Amino acid sequence: MIRTLVLAASLGGSLSQPVAGEQIQKLPGLWFTNDEGSISQLALLFAEGDLHPYFMYGVCQRSTGVLKLDLEVDPKYFGGAVTNGSYILVQFKSGDLADETSVETIKSNDAEPYGWSLEVNVGRRVFDILRQPDPVELSVGTRQKNVFQQHITYQLPEQNRLPVVAKFITACVGEQIPFPPRNPMPNRWPQDGPR
Repeated sequence: MIRTLVLAASLGGSLSQPVAGEQIQKLPGLWFTNDEGSISQLALLFAEGDLHPYFMYGVCQRSTGVLKLDLEVDPKYFGGAVTNGSYILVQFKSGDLADETSVETIKSNDAEPYGWSLEVNVGRRVFDILRQPDPVELSVGTRQKNVFQQHITYQLPEQNRLPVVAKFITACVGEQIPFPPRNPMPNRWPQDGPR
């Protein structure tokens, strides 16, 4: 049974603060993509042949080129934001490229380890970050005084990431996206549509 809670939050407040010196959690596993008609899927699996994704699962509608991504994150990293009426943000980062997007929905799902998942919509900017040769980090946090405050950071698996993401992008947007120029100015790519 899936219940959905749509966030209609205002800025302010905070999440529970991370432990000082907390390290990045490195996720195990490999990447998976599947192309079924008008829908393309992207997910993480613990091992080859797994039938159920973990931590991250998304579906891309080809008509929009936007990936609706569910993230299995422990609610202790975002529950305070709900209580305080804050926006919950997800940041993707690789090397000097970064992009943030607001969580649109919190979903309750009995099949996930925490019972809740975060849902974000991402597009070309995040696709470009996932295609970078540097490791990719995903952080959950809030924005406080125009600064992203991370509360948990995960390093996404490297195993087969580049070929799987390239195949997914081609299926999702119907074209090869050229690599973006490597510059230190994240969040400034005006040619992009929705995140």
